[in-house]
Amino acid sequence: SRPKRWDTYVDQYRSVIWYTVLKLDLASKQWHLSTKGPVNALRGTGLVVPFYSNSQSSPDLDISSYGIAFATTEPGDTEWRKSQSSLYFLPLSTFEETELPALKKIKVPDHADIVATPRFAPRDPVVAFLVDQNNEEWSHKSIVLLNTETLSIVSILRTVSSFGQSQNWDVFPDDILWANDGASLYLTANHQAKACVFQVTLPTTIVQDRTQSVEPVALQIPGSVSSLYQLGRSSSENRLLATSSSFTDQGFFTIVTPPVDNDSQSQTSRVIHSSSSHGAYFGISDKQIESITFPGGPDGKTPVQCWIVKPSWYDVTSEEKHPLFIFMHGGPSSASMDAWTWRWNTALLA
Repeated sequence: SRPKRWDTYVDQYRSVIWYTVLKLDLASKQWHLSTKGPVNALRGTGLVVPFYSNSQSSPDLDISSYGIAFATTEPGDTEWRKSQSSLYFLPLSTFEETELPALKKIKVPDHADIVATPRFAPRDPVVAFLVDQNNEEWSHKSIVLLNTETLSIVSILRTVSSFGQSQNWDVFPDDILWANDGASLYLTANHQAKACVFQVTLPTTIVQDRTQSVEPVALQIPGSVSSLYQLGRSSSENRLLATSSSFTDQGFFTIVTPPVDNDSQSQTSRVIHSSSSHGAYFGISDKQIESITFPGGPDGKTPVQCWIVKPSWYDVTSEEKHPLFIFMHGGPSSASMDAWTWRWNTALLA
């Protein structure tokens, strides 16, 4: 099995899940917690929930009116030796149950037992999650849709490249957001040293073996995305609000209207706020930034992305020569992202 990549100090304090209900007393107009809770959802299971494990930015847990879905390792002393994270579902209807329902463990056929980011659909008893296709270090991921009422797998979606339906999508998503109408998913993933968002339109038909191919479409959001939200709750509201940053701006707020029918040209995006006026506050701009690729990798042919960051006073028409500073950082587990940082600020270095 795949060995763990990150070290973790484990003490006697472990994370579990508690649930209860917040109620409004109509007579006193005051809110109070149910007298039947909080209840430890993992009582007697030996399970713990490693929030933000392996340096992730979002927890492997979600909640809905149907219950709680989460991903975690099996109890035992093997978590330091291998990467393993199974999906569990706890069915709840009132969230005041003191006798815990049976905890359901979900297994995806022909896939590794490495699950992440379960996310409930906005209205239906369906949860979407990512699962590794094998135990390799850089395994491609499938998107699985699970019906939580029947505990049956509805679809197994394999992402493919726009260059050919037979070619795997060489991007590794790490989070999921449902569209309000339940017809699409938005995947957050690092691509070409940016944190990007991709739309996946869910198939409207179900095939016999449940496995289908989907082609992600990139959304037009400047810089690297740090968070993504639906702009409203109505099923007819498809717009998104994204926060992001870049080498030259510490914060964008962008409203995105996603593509229709996988047509990338049909989408629109509008930056409604830039915290530094697109870098002008600091005397810098995105004209200083250039992304290039060069052949590399084991075969000497794989395109390797890198950034060229020029000084703010750089004049392309000038014959003046500038010193070259090579900042060799990033990869294969991370990259020097097109994102703002006060610690390794490339515009300042330039």
